[in-house]
Amino acid sequence: MAGDTLQTIAHITGLIPTFIYYSIAFLCGCVAATAELFSRYSDSPGSTFRLKESYSYLALNGGASLITYHMIKESGISFGPLENSPLSQAVLAGFSAMAILRSSVASIKRGQTTLEVGLAPVIQAFLDKVDRAFDRNRSRGELTEVGKIMGDVDFTKAVKDLPTTCLNLMQNVSKEEGERVGGEVADLGKSELSPQAKALNLGFIISRVTGPALLQSAVESLGDVIRASAQQPGVSGQQPVLTATYEEERIRELKKKFL
Repeated sequence: MAGDTLQTIAHITGLIPTFIYYSIAFLCGCVAATAELFSRYSDSPGSTFRLKESYSYLALNGGASLITYHMIKESGISFGPLENSPLSQAVLAGFSAMAILRSSVASIKRGQTTLEVGLAPVIQAFLDKVDRAFDRNRSRGELTEVGKIMGDVDFTKAVKDLPTTCLNLMQNVSKEEGERVGGEVADLGKSELSPQAKALNLGFIISRVTGPALLQSAVESLGDVIRASAQQPGVSGQQPVLTATYEEERIRELKKKFL
């Protein structure tokens, strides 16, 4: 009886290292998936942890890492100077599982449609679900927060100063991103939206690059320069039409720091 107990204890003790390496593989897979989600939702990465769909994606990638580690361990793949180190195998499995999941066994073309055979469509379906959940969650909060910030902002006054101020405060905005913002602001100025809707959408465009906190600080700092003036009796509230020349000048100013 004592011998059986000792054998059981020895067996359980022997399983502990295996459990640790499987756990490392799982965690590395979750880290890789988290990095991908953060890169996809860079304007609000922390909010991804408030979505249950994100945890489903992390669990999927972590589970794939476990399977990958088991396959590597059983196949005895060598890693050069690391030989058959369980730790290196676990780390490799964790960070390579995503590539394996996205691979396709074959492509079948039917007419103009190409069907991918493999796990890639499954992964994309999970990501699409996370995308929709993230957009719904972010849009509700963004509408409330940006609406408060831009509530009394005059679009015609702010279209020049606000984007330029916010982008100049940012140190890591690329040239391409600055050009994109300039193009979106120009298109917004030419649209037929109401002045209030233009001001709100201007806030959305800027906030998705700078975040709402910086947008609010910039609006408060510019103050009356960009705020709507009190309506005088007999004065029309119609906003001036932005000409093409005016828009081109605004775009040049937005792009100036990136050229």
